[in-house]
Amino acid sequence: SEAEQERLQEVNELKMELTKLQQQYRIMSSGTKAYCEEAQNAIRKQKQSTAQLLKEEQELLKELNLARSTQNQIKDKGTVDKLKVLKEKRKKYRLRLCVDTTA
Repeated sequence: SEAEQERLQEVNELKMELTKLQQQYRIMSSGTKAYCEEAQNAIRKQKQSTAQLLKEEQELLKELNLARSTQNQIKDKGTVDKLKVLKEKRKKYRLRLCVDTTA
């Protein structure tokens, strides 16, 4: 009968719709899996970068603390004082050279 044919057609349309939705679901599931793997790789790389940056920060802080230490500051002052003395000696030496060459 005509009613049965309409129901069969409706059932066939629903089956086709179900098949289409199942296919879309599979595509979305595989896309989601790929996205998750990609995101996990990005997170892994960010963690590695963060760990490396933290290590570098610790090294820099260690060097900064070393540079700020009283002992090094005293050493640096001594070096600066020696450089000032050498600069004065060089200045006097150059003046003496100028006097000797003009005399």
